Amino acid sequence: MSRKLSRSGKKKKSQYRKTAKEQAEMAKEVTPEERGMEKKRLRFNGVALGLLTAALILMLGAPTFDRMGFLPYQAGTILAYVCSLVAGALMLYSLKYTREEKKTTGRITGGLMVGVGLIGLITTLSPLLTG
Repeated sequence: MSRKLSRSGKKKKSQYRKTAKEQAEMAKEVTPEERGMEKKRLRFNGVALGLLTAALILMLGAPTFDRMGFLPYQAGTILAYVCSLVAGALMLYSLKYTREEKKTTGRITGGLMVGVGLIGLITTLSPLLTG
């Protein structure tokens, strides 16, 4: 396989390779304080993930639970949306322990989970409150 050369005859740089300066910035030392903060963040996110899993199980199993007489359908869906809402709130709270460059994805994920929980609660509770 031959080398790719530019028009001037020099070897082409990969557009995806980082420069030495960027690599040095990324390889900075992590302090014990940052490690502790990361553990706290992961603990909150783990609980949020568990709640989200419970919400998914409740949502998918709500019709079956209703048929078995275990849990009424509306109660199962309301509980699932509450779990989603709490999980989103925990994700947003965990941003307090996150490094600045990683906060954007956490905000988006937490905001989506809170939004889904609120919209679901409103749509599930509105027929019950009016009728």
